[in-house]
Amino acid sequence: MSGPNSYRLTFNLPVLHDDNGRGYVSMAQEAENVYWRCGVVGVENGKLGIQLMCNSEDRSNFWSMDIDYEAALWFEGKGHQHKTGSHHHVARKYLTLHFPLDICRKISTKQYGMTVKYVVKIMKKVGIREKRIHNFSIREKHISNLALIVEGKTIYCNKEILAMNSEVLMDLVYPDNFKGVQELKLPDDFKYDKLLRLIKLFHDDSDAIDCNNVEETLEMASNLKCATAILRCERWLSKTQLMTAKAKMKLAEKYSLVDLQNGCIEMLKTSHEVQRLFENPQDFTDSEIVELMDRVTLSIVGHSFTSKMSLLQPMRDMAAKMKTLCFKIMNFEHLDGSYTSESKLENGGHWAVRFVSSKTAKSTKRRLSVYLVCFPATDNPEWSVSTSFAFRFLNSWGNSKTKISPLCTHTFTAKDNSKGASGFCAWDDIVTPNSGFLVNGVFTIEFDLSISRTTGYQIEKKDHTSFLADGKLIVEDQTIDVCLALLADNSPVLYDMIYNENPGQTEFEIFDFTYDSILGMVSILQLDEFKVNVRNYRDLLELGQRYQIVAVMDQCEEFLLRTKKVSIETKLKLSETFQLHFLQFRTIERIQCMERLEAILDENIDIEDKTYEALLEKMKQLKSQEEKESCSCKKKHCGRSRV
Repeated sequence: MSGPNSYRLTFNLPVLHDDNGRGYVSMAQEAENVYWRCGVVGVENGKLGIQLMCNSEDRSNFWSMDIDYEAALWFEGKGHQHKTGSHHHVARKYLTLHFPLDICRKISTKQYGMTVKYVVKIMKKVGIREKRIHNFSIREKHISNLALIVEGKTIYCNKEILAMNSEVLMDLVYPDNFKGVQELKLPDDFKYDKLLRLIKLFHDDSDAIDCNNVEETLEMASNLKCATAILRCERWLSKTQLMTAKAKMKLAEKYSLVDLQNGCIEMLKTSHEVQRLFENPQDFTDSEIVELMDRVTLSIVGHSFTSKMSLLQPMRDMAAKMKTLCFKIMNFEHLDGSYTSESKLENGGHWAVRFVSSKTAKSTKRRLSVYLVCFPATDNPEWSVSTSFAFRFLNSWGNSKTKISPLCTHTFTAKDNSKGASGFCAWDDIVTPNSGFLVNGVFTIEFDLSISRTTGYQIEKKDHTSFLADGKLIVEDQTIDVCLALLADNSPVLYDMIYNENPGQTEFEIFDFTYDSILGMVSILQLDEFKVNVRNYRDLLELGQRYQIVAVMDQCEEFLLRTKKVSIETKLKLSETFQLHFLQFRTIERIQCMERLEAILDENIDIEDKTYEALLEKMKQLKSQEEKESCSCKKKHCGRSRV
């Protein structure tokens, strides 16, 4: 079996023991933009059951996949026990094949276990997202306006999108504020494959990164100051099932991917799962082991573990994101009480240093306290800034005399806008003559500051509007400056509106949506700081569906998965209206009470067919439980039925 839409999948199953491997599921492989796994279901009538699992993470009923297949056990370069056929894959309906147990034992080796090979040909698919792939070896009409020459090869791309995603590339494609660059030969230290991969990431292509290149892509993104590319790598790592948790944890620490690390830790449900990570302890840093052992301890004693902020952010690994704030304090030796310095603007926030020390204390006991203070320029009382920082007192005698604080992680808020070290050092250590900390009465302190997340205000960006914004959207008599190529690249509907229906036009009036929703769409596409909430999610869903913008739909679905402010009934209706797969099955999974399920069916006659079918399937699962067993709501609902 070969040809288009055909894929070869090879799985290594474990050595068969007394339990015959029952419950084992392999690492995933990707084909046709979905994950495939192989699982062992145990022995029946002398035969070992092996399942080919398709798209098992999506348990909604919005999708299906029809395949023709060939399968065989593989040993010494040859196939055995060949099987062929067809299968209709839907959620939890996997292809199960049975092989003689004695044959499986004979071809299973002690070192590698047993190998199963499949060839699958996709005959029909429904509800499977198509891959997003660009061909940068040819010019794309209206989008490509720059030819990059790298190692003698040409990459045709859009310079506005490049500049929007990288401060370094911004300076290269707009040298001395010159807008006319159409062809650019890059220096020899740029490598074609790595740069092409990064540009694909700017366009959110499906084939931009994989397990083999994600680390070097993160490294290049850090070097070129590509915050959006790093964020997309982190999102890919969070979702992919092609990498182990241990590999993800290593990348999370190296590149300060806070959300990824928290996600990995939260996935660990038992002490056994955590201990599996320690098969090779030398692969972990001391701080990783401390953090994970905390998780082991908590799981053993039955406590839940929540982490608001990653602890594994050593300063050496945060250099790419680090900003240094330098404060020079005059007449420092005369400090008495509390003193707050003038502020410095960084990433949309005003930062200052506050010193506290009192002359009334005895000289031998007088201490100096140091705090970093944050107050963003915003009227929003719900602002927050998640940071990691450390400070150092510069010494004129050299670095060996410099005083350095420990690393601190803190989320600044309106109610808690300062953090630092109380009683950090003795006052006399600083002001004693020849200490080296005062130079002509001037004391210098530097903060290394890394900002991982902000809410409630926009991170300040360099104003490159004159370069990047080549169009305007007019909504409710207000204007939004936009990059037309970015809109067109993410939406086939907007592409037609901009380039086919209105060629040459740069201003477009939008009547169907509010100013806030259009601004939200643009912010999401630019990966600007933007928060989906209960007031705007519906408009954004309708906008994303109308303009076919996947990124907007995904952001809204992520919000609905997290929020408790939207009812289960509303979530179910939204899931089918907007085809939000994960929202449907995760919402249904929360229903553990037959009484609640019946109420939803009785009170919501406008539920659509697919959701109704999914709820009936859930009802069958609940009925399969013992009727006298208490459900999760602690009530007994014996004898209830629905025909």
